[in-house]
Amino acid sequence: MTYPGPSLALSAAELLLATLGFVALGELVRRGIAQFSSWARTLRPIERIVVDLYLGGAILFGIAALPLGLFRSYTPGVLLAGGVAVLCVVLVRSRVANRRSADWRTFLDDFQSAPVLIALAAALLLGLIELSTASTAPAGNTFDSSLLTFYIARLEAAHSIPLSFAPSTQFAVVYPQGTTVWLASIQSMFGLPPARTSLLATPLFLGMAPLGAYTVGDRLIGRPAAGATFAVVFAFIGSWTRVLVSGSNDFVLAFPLVLILIAIIGEWAKEGAPSWGNALFFGGLTGVAVTLNPAGPIWVFLTLAGVLLLKWNVRSFPAKLALSRFVGSLALGTAFAAQSLSEEVTGLGGLFHPGIPTGAVAAGAPASGLSVAQFVGLSDPFLFRATSVWLSPWAPLRDELAVLIVIGVLLLVLSSVRDELTELCQFARVALAGVAAGIGLLGAGVLAHAESSGLGRLIALTSLTETSILLFAIYTMVAAVPVYVLIDFAARGLASRWNRLTRMVSIRSGRYHRSHPTRVDLAAVALLAAGLLVVPGVAWTADGLSGYESGLYRAYGNLTAGDFALLSWAGAHLPYRARVLVAPGSAAEFLPGYVPSIIVLFPMVDGLLVNASYGVLVRELQNGTLDAAGSSALSSLSVEYIAITGQNTELDRPFSPDPFLGSRAFSLLFSQGDAYLFERTS
Repeated sequence: MTYPGPSLALSAAELLLATLGFVALGELVRRGIAQFSSWARTLRPIERIVVDLYLGGAILFGIAALPLGLFRSYTPGVLLAGGVAVLCVVLVRSRVANRRSADWRTFLDDFQSAPVLIALAAALLLGLIELSTASTAPAGNTFDSSLLTFYIARLEAAHSIPLSFAPSTQFAVVYPQGTTVWLASIQSMFGLPPARTSLLATPLFLGMAPLGAYTVGDRLIGRPAAGATFAVVFAFIGSWTRVLVSGSNDFVLAFPLVLILIAIIGEWAKEGAPSWGNALFFGGLTGVAVTLNPAGPIWVFLTLAGVLLLKWNVRSFPAKLALSRFVGSLALGTAFAAQSLSEEVTGLGGLFHPGIPTGAVAAGAPASGLSVAQFVGLSDPFLFRATSVWLSPWAPLRDELAVLIVIGVLLLVLSSVRDELTELCQFARVALAGVAAGIGLLGAGVLAHAESSGLGRLIALTSLTETSILLFAIYTMVAAVPVYVLIDFAARGLASRWNRLTRMVSIRSGRYHRSHPTRVDLAAVALLAAGLLVVPGVAWTADGLSGYESGLYRAYGNLTAGDFALLSWAGAHLPYRARVLVAPGSAAEFLPGYVPSIIVLFPMVDGLLVNASYGVLVRELQNGTLDAAGSSALSSLSVEYIAITGQNTELDRPFSPDPFLGSRAFSLLFSQGDAYLFERTS
């Protein structure tokens, strides 16, 4: 079927246009920051585009965060168009004042280099695959995406980021709202259907992840060829974030910036104690990432701490200065999540003190979750299991990556004793610190889940699933090291041979000298081996990724034509502040995007299932019954309408319409396919 929303071509054009606007606005911000930070001033072209994109989004977040009601439907379009116009004026004036404009010329020249073009091609191809899959999918995960739809609706209603789930419940909104602002901006500019906004916007960031990997290779190894290799391996062999296409959109949105931050750690390690301008630039960028998703920034700061500790005993290392800069950077990064942290500390947020939703009856605390063994098996920090998708969705690529990781680790160990491999040393230190930070967080999570420590609050600030993916992102980049070494060896050997041939022609000796033929032959073999490692992954991704992801979308967000018709009908007919009961994971959870004033019972956030009345209704209606206890629960929650859809997700069961069909206590307002809307009349 055809779902509401733009075509593939139009979606691609809209995302490209949005990217241009965000980058232009962010470039103006970066130019201001560059007056105080050499790191901001010397960003490479790919880094510059990605950082500018996020800085542009940070401006909109700042406007939405102010409780002044400044975020209107026209705000993103006006600001981004204004950013493009102002940047054009700045560039024209710069060109007139200095016709040779060294900064702009260098920027354009770098974009003509082969490694940069390869990385851009990898990102573009992967982004198109992701977008083409999303364009034919109904929606994202009905749990995650519907919650984002709820946040967007509250942002649009209050014109500033939501602080609570009112009017549905009195829960405080704890989670940082940067993702909400990004999605609301794109939705308002292009009129995307609320139920599909997160689905259609996320491919932009999935496609940018290889650009983040390029930055890691380029900065930490010091060669653009390493960056290109990391980008290609990251895009076409490793899985990175692609296993989360049906959920955790906030993690995906932050992921490219998190990789940029990991790359910049290399600059911090070189300087030991960077200037305050550079330290605060790093902290500010980390804060921007915090507004999107806290898991990555927490891991970044732990990784940075590990890198600094590895240098602590070096006699020339300025330990006190480095510590002061680290604390200042951490403080600034944390400040971006001040509201969320205050809710956590005071216990007002839904994670630790959920309270009681409006009209609810308290229930006992839910039973404890996973055992230690189960948790370790699911987080899988270092095991290459036959069914694990954290490394890659496909078994042949998992096997290839496992072998490459082992070889990569050996090469990184040898880099400390072999002169030819010393360029890998800095990446080795960052990778070691990153793996230690990831495993440390997972270990703390195991203790928290085992209830053997007081780590519950700490672990609630991050996501252990997302930490596992960050850990496996480092694994994938370690796997890229052997591919880069092969390519570098081949390039050196072939370049050496070419130089000899050039010299022979120039002296016109008339004699053919075949010097060091073994080295040239080995170079050709190395290049062939690198190709054999990469090409199958490219082919597999191009051929199989779309089908794999389509299966995930269908499993967790399988909306039907009737579901979309129900959402549209409700938007046109439901009265102000209507109280609507919906099933966990139902397509009806998207209703706030179509009826902003609606009171959904209940939006899916942690803690709401402690509502005993709602729990009774879920149990009964999923089994197709409604007895006296269920009727009493309907009255307790003051339910006015019941929205019922089919099996939209594999994560939970739908309500059955049977108890309402033919009942005098309920009136059928809408019906199409397996989607129903009933009004409670008595």
